[in-house]
Amino acid sequence: MLLKLSLTGIKSRFKDYLILLSGLIMASAIFYMFETLATNQEFIKQNATVKYAAMIFQFGSVLLAIITLFYIIYANTFLMSMRQRDYGLFMMLGAKKRKIGRLIFMETLIIGLIATVVGALVGVGLTYSVGQLLIGKMDIAPHSFQPFYIPAILITLLFFIVIFMIAALFNRHVLLNTPILKLLNEAEQPNSKKMKLRTILIQSVMGLGLIIIGYYLLSHMAQYQVAGLAVSIVTIFVGTFLIFNSLFSGLVQLLKRSKKFSEKQLNTFLVGQLSFRLGSLNRVLTMVAMLFALALGAITVGMGFSGITDKSVDNASPYDVVLQDPSVKEQKLLGQLTDKKEAIYATKKVGDKRYFKKSDFVKSPLYMLSFTASNMNAGKLSKIDPNNMTTKNEDDVWGNVVRTTLESDMLDPEIVSDKSFSTISAPTRNVHAVRLASFKDNKDTLKSLSQGISQSQVESSTYLMNKYVVYQSINGIFGGMEFMGFFLGIAMLAMLASILMFKILSSAAADKKRYDLLDQLGARHQLMKKSINREIGILFLLPGIVGVTHVLFGLQMFKEMIPDTYSHIAIPFIIFAVLYLGYYWLTVSLYKGIVLKK
Repeated sequence: MLLKLSLTGIKSRFKDYLILLSGLIMASAIFYMFETLATNQEFIKQNATVKYAAMIFQFGSVLLAIITLFYIIYANTFLMSMRQRDYGLFMMLGAKKRKIGRLIFMETLIIGLIATVVGALVGVGLTYSVGQLLIGKMDIAPHSFQPFYIPAILITLLFFIVIFMIAALFNRHVLLNTPILKLLNEAEQPNSKKMKLRTILIQSVMGLGLIIIGYYLLSHMAQYQVAGLAVSIVTIFVGTFLIFNSLFSGLVQLLKRSKKFSEKQLNTFLVGQLSFRLGSLNRVLTMVAMLFALALGAITVGMGFSGITDKSVDNASPYDVVLQDPSVKEQKLLGQLTDKKEAIYATKKVGDKRYFKKSDFVKSPLYMLSFTASNMNAGKLSKIDPNNMTTKNEDDVWGNVVRTTLESDMLDPEIVSDKSFSTISAPTRNVHAVRLASFKDNKDTLKSLSQGISQSQVESSTYLMNKYVVYQSINGIFGGMEFMGFFLGIAMLAMLASILMFKILSSAAADKKRYDLLDQLGARHQLMKKSINREIGILFLLPGIVGVTHVLFGLQMFKEMIPDTYSHIAIPFIIFAVLYLGYYWLTVSLYKGIVLKK
């Protein structure tokens, strides 16, 4: 009987639940995708570079789990508010509280189970599509890639079911300790309290001060690190709430007193609608603003990583490929490289020393990359003067460059004259160091060179360096960050939109009575539509403005990692704005369909 009542309750409000389910489904789908890409063991074994992306996606799973936990806490309050009047009526008709407690437990668990299962199924399709994009971007073999991965499904189901069981127990506890009259009438009670001007000013100053402290810590993340990040999140969150609680309340009170505004069209009704639920709106707008900042920031930073892979590869080494005694096949591939400068250095190994001919460095000077403390993202390419090539001084620049560029065994290098070199009793090996004008134009050839290297060549020090291998590692990290950021942003956008939509639409049934009264008083439908557009527009615009501000200052924490942090923000901002406007249009359309007569 309880199961039947639960299903009937869900069915009667399915449209409302659907809004909430959209965020939950997206969260579970992306969580499953992250887990699949992070735990697909056979795929990771077959492609060594995937392990870097796998670590990123595992981190993304943890981050998404934390955000989802907070989202479900908010969603849980909406589930309660939507059904609490029905539960109160059941109790008025003689139903026992324990029975109703079981009913709400089952409803919450059913909603969670539906969202998780549907999300996992959506996640399978999403994983296949994203997996193919990731495989193409990272230029790896698709062997053993499984979009449908049982361990990831089990982890997803376990995580979300446990969270919803906790939420269901919490709902049951709240219901059993709430008086019946409060359950029946809470939705009709105003949530606003008139604030004094002094209180508004104090909260505004405190909120602004906390946000400034958070911004400062984010801009000095290299100095304060994890502790600074944790404190900044708390200060910005609390500061945002105080700003909404003070300035929003002050703005509503100011609009009430302004005759020029309130006496125009239906503005008095608009202000009344906002002030009626001011207390709960401030909490929701704070949560939405923080999710907005996290979502937009994740997408912006994710797309920022896509532009630094090539720069990071260029800064990895002054040479694009370094081989020792290349084979005939490798020499043929070296000949296919375009716009190249090739230097050949003869070397002999004796004990713990490696000897080089000075004439080779006079003919082809050795290049090095140097970085400054103020700019660690772009190395300065320079030649080493052959006359200063010595390992006797304390600042062994030449020796360090040789060890990291022309050797693999980290022996002590020494430069000698051609005559002395010829007298050393050891086999001569030739190191070929190639610099290219464009890594990108020669990427395919460098890939062929990396694929032709055998394990025996690596062990015998034939293979010294290939920028394509460096590119794969860096691309695995930054490519994973790009995908993680984008999909984390999409998941959080779905969450914040569903929270705001649900908050607005959950009050539509009560608002319908007021719009019916306006209709009876002769208010034109066009004016009522305009009032709805403004009211919902304010609720979408305020957290959007605060969220964008948080992102613009929050990007400072990535300035050391991503050069020109603000140079590529237009595209993610435009994408996010279009999606956000889409949610606004959908909310307005649904709200009008409920409150206005056809």
